[in-house]
Amino acid sequence: MSNLILVISDDRNPDGPLRLALTKTAPQCQVEFAGSREEIPPAHRPSLILLDLMLSREPAFDVVRWLRTDQRYRHTPVFVLGSEIVDQDVNEAYSLGADSCLLMRSVSDGFDQIAQGITTYASLIPSPALPN
Repeated sequence: MSNLILVISDDRNPDGPLRLALTKTAPQCQVEFAGSREEIPPAHRPSLILLDLMLSREPAFDVVRWLRTDQRYRHTPVFVLGSEIVDQDVNEAYSLGADSCLLMRSVSDGFDQIAQGITTYASLIPSPALPN
């Protein structure tokens, strides 16, 4: 069974290091990108959401807040990703309901290790059922 990992990020480059690492380490997972919450197709039911801390269109913390109040995503695990994450960001993300904060370095080996952990986690999550 294929699991959907939704990445909300400004960087939707098909050759981007996160996308390459995710597709290399978990070909069984479907990876889709959206640049903002408005770009998420309503029918999508991801097993896991990866949220870039540095979104340009809206603050990432507003997206976390929205995800936790929207019925479709309320219980979907949300991992906040950033190339620089300070304690204040971590505290804010957790207080809003994020499940994890991950520091993403620009080293490809680091992306592969993080992607392996993310996809292992996603494979353990049952695919969400659509609400009635």
